Amino acid sequence: MSAMSPSNSKPPLRDQRGFGLVAALFVVVILAMFGVLTARYIFTTSVSSAEDYLWSQALYAAEAAAHKRILYHDGGGAGGFVAPVVQNITTTVVSDTFVAAGNPAALAFRGRFSGT
Repeated sequence: MSAMSPSNSKPPLRDQRGFGLVAALFVVVILAMFGVLTARYIFTTSVSSAEDYLWSQALYAAEAAAHKRILYHDGGGAGGFVAPVVQNITTTVVSDTFVAAGNPAALAFRGRFSGT
């Protein structure tokens, strides 16, 4: 067997300075990127949920206004038609083509959120 000469052996790990610092910086940067992506995802999801909630509330308010308008045209209800305001969502009549009984009619409503 031949003996290993000192020139062929690899240097011990204690002589490789700076590798730990580079590895630690790499890990910190990767973890920071995951943190930023997670925060961005949470923000986007919460904004989307709030918009979905407001959209559904506006839809329900417009549907309530349509029911009241149909009831008004059928002679039901007391007094004139008043568009309802449901949780800061005002409804307006966009088009109402009601002419007489027996004719096709079209109703269009718009619900708008008037809060902050």
